[in-house]
Amino acid sequence: HPDDGIMVYIGTGQLLSGSDGADKTTQAVYGLWDNDAPVSSATLLQQQLKSMVHDSGAAVRVATDNRPDWQVHGGWMMPTEVAGASVLDQGERVIQDLQLRDGRLSFMTTNPTIGTGDNWFIQLDALTGGAPGKTIVDINKDSVLDVADNVDGNGDGTVADVGEDRVVGEYQGFGLASRPVVGVLSGSSDAALINHLTAIPPNPVLDPDDPGLLGGHFDLDTSSKIYPFSGGDTDGHIHQWDDKFDRTTINYFDLPGGNPFTVNHPGHGVPANDIFILTVANSDLSPGGVLEINGKSLNVAEYHGVMNRYLSGTLLPGEVFPRYKMTPPNATQRAAGIEKLDSLKLSFDAFAILSGDIVPTETACVIANDPGALGEYRNGALMIQALDGTDTGDFVFNAATAQYETSSTAIHAAHGYATDGLFWESTVFWHWDEGCYHEPEWAPIYESCIVEGGGECLASSEDQKEKGKKKKKKGDDEDPVDPDVTPPVGDDPGHSVTTSTIAGSNDTGRLFWKELVPEE
Repeated sequence: HPDDGIMVYIGTGQLLSGSDGADKTTQAVYGLWDNDAPVSSATLLQQQLKSMVHDSGAAVRVATDNRPDWQVHGGWMMPTEVAGASVLDQGERVIQDLQLRDGRLSFMTTNPTIGTGDNWFIQLDALTGGAPGKTIVDINKDSVLDVADNVDGNGDGTVADVGEDRVVGEYQGFGLASRPVVGVLSGSSDAALINHLTAIPPNPVLDPDDPGLLGGHFDLDTSSKIYPFSGGDTDGHIHQWDDKFDRTTINYFDLPGGNPFTVNHPGHGVPANDIFILTVANSDLSPGGVLEINGKSLNVAEYHGVMNRYLSGTLLPGEVFPRYKMTPPNATQRAAGIEKLDSLKLSFDAFAILSGDIVPTETACVIANDPGALGEYRNGALMIQALDGTDTGDFVFNAATAQYETSSTAIHAAHGYATDGLFWESTVFWHWDEGCYHEPEWAPIYESCIVEGGGECLASSEDQKEKGKKKKKKGDDEDPVDPDVTPPVGDDPGHSVTTSTIAGSNDTGRLFWKELVPEE
């Protein structure tokens, strides 16, 4: 402390039990001046966080810029609950160690009460607990820390180089984010790397008037037959599945309501003693899906990449793509890498519709198997298929048909759907009323606002429409794997890593790293 003594920093909150996960008590971060004098809450300088949206569309936070009078104040207090917090914003807390560096107190907050778990990376002035004395986060990702990274936090109609306009918090997505690991980029900037656990718990209690996914609902279809384009059908259809059962996780071994179309249902599911593989299709159109197989989770797009490498014979060292049975495999089958399928689930973040992470289409378009904008099966709905896996080790890519083919199964390489060898299939899609998924009718897409990091409307529907156009026009960006090209190593299942450029140049609490590159 500049006036002698030391500052002691504390973040409150815990997540040790189910009751903790539902606790919406307001938590806080404290900076206490330890100078051998008593400190009471009445002597703490009060600061406040506020949610904003940067011009780039990023969800951010700013802080008040109140200044302590050290003749009066014994420290400061910053609630982790933002100003004007909605029900969804309540319950945010600190459950990891805080970091002191570059004159700032840095910490991660998490809010488990919304089920999906929200995370924010916050950096406060270490002495005041409020806004920093400079721009500290590269929000627009141009590798420069300047006023272009600020927002109109003080509401004066301009974005300036003043405390309340400087961003102190970045939204880090759902799940559970780690304390950042920080490395030096240059004399004035550092890199913060943040690891995420992205598993999604079932039954998030978000809005009693809108169960399941917020802003709409998804439908669930199952089938046991391959159908031609524009001449399809399904075995079973459940309208408003997430709303009816107030769930964002589909457990295909235990569908509620006595539904017969489970993966293990006789006559509609996978035959008990047959060997099969699990594939996903149209994952690029619904990137928010998380597939859980036998307790191991992987984002659907990442799973599609592993699937493609398996089918093309280019699995990475140590990478596995199992085959399954519904009954225990014998010793020979186990030696061949065949497992018993015990669990199959598909989950979504409760904000998946509002953030554009699940494809919109109409039920009739999916059931009739109308082709999507780029020829996608089931009109682009996210699709899981259980396919005959007796000889999948012999898959060969047929350039003429753009399919991986064997004597029993053919899979379209770009989109991942089967044209033969199907045992069971499930499709999931956001059910809306604006037509099938194809251009140009599909373009006017979202009528709801973007919800990110706390349930507030963070961008206009026009902004989200443009996001939707760009995402869907991208189409099948997952091209067939070239067997002569080594594919990149992906993230571990259930994990992801994000990075942020932040301010540096101060020796307080500096952490240095050096990447070791072997000499040639």
